[in-house]
Amino acid sequence: MPEILLVPLRQLALRLISQPPPGDLDRHCSDVVVLTHDPKIDDPALKLALRSPAFYVGALGSRTTHAKRIERLRQDGLSNEVLARLRTPVGLDLGARTPQEIALSVLAEITASRHGMLAMTS
Repeated sequence: MPEILLVPLRQLALRLISQPPPGDLDRHCSDVVVLTHDPKIDDPALKLALRSPAFYVGALGSRTTHAKRIERLRQDGLSNEVLARLRTPVGLDLGARTPQEIALSVLAEITASRHGMLAMTS
């Protein structure tokens, strides 16, 4: 069963960026979703995740935020092929409104992707 880390999000994000886990992210058990809405935290995490074999890489945010994010990542040298792996906005369209419903929609999308039920395009 996967381990769920319950630590303040900014603390965890900063720790992962400054000290990535040893070895590669495992494609079969790694799903990465950034949630902070802060490019100083999200962008480095996305660069690391998109260059890894992680199965699912997603980011919370609007389509406008996503367009700006893609431009920044492109300027940082990520190719269109690599950027095509980024899922955003994350989550299946379930009409989610609350944080709990949004989390459920994100987990539903990750599960559907893992079982080949979604095309992996942004």
